[in-house]
Amino acid sequence: TDIHGPFNSVILHGWAVFGTGERWLRLLYVVPGVLMIPLIGRLGTQLFDANVGRVSAVLAAISPFHIWYSQEVRSYAWALLWITGALLAFVRVWDGRGGWRAWIALGLLVSLALLSNFSAVFLVVGLSAAVLAKRPPSRRLALGWSGVVLSAGLVFLPWFLDWYGRIGGERVFVDTPSPM
Repeated sequence: TDIHGPFNSVILHGWAVFGTGERWLRLLYVVPGVLMIPLIGRLGTQLFDANVGRVSAVLAAISPFHIWYSQEVRSYAWALLWITGALLAFVRVWDGRGGWRAWIALGLLVSLALLSNFSAVFLVVGLSAAVLAKRPPSRRLALGWSGVVLSAGLVFLPWFLDWYGRIGGERVFVDTPSPM
């Protein structure tokens, strides 16, 4: 089953207009891999302190898995970039520091993560559990997160239905090809 969302196909198609060599195509996935390093450092700093942020960034930069997936022509590097950005935005809204811009950024980043790799649904599940478990409950956080889940769900729904049809469920948008 293919868990890669349409984001990867769209961006790769646009990138391939300028060249189709292996190095050129892999470069498209190096970009999010490099951009994720300072984001993971910033996330470590926001959650803990500057030392944890620096160590997090260094560990991401030298991680064999991160290096590998930042060169592979697959959606993983982009998904990790969007997920890391979403976690940063989520920390801001969780702490009450984020205004409407942080909520919009969170919604866009979660949507991009889901459209990059359908496994990002586990991010949504995990953050939803955190929102539900927050004590004392925060009505602002619950309502804002509900809006993020609803908007990301609406963006993601057409591709989910098509994916579900491809893995054996009932096809909704695309008919099953018939033999000639």
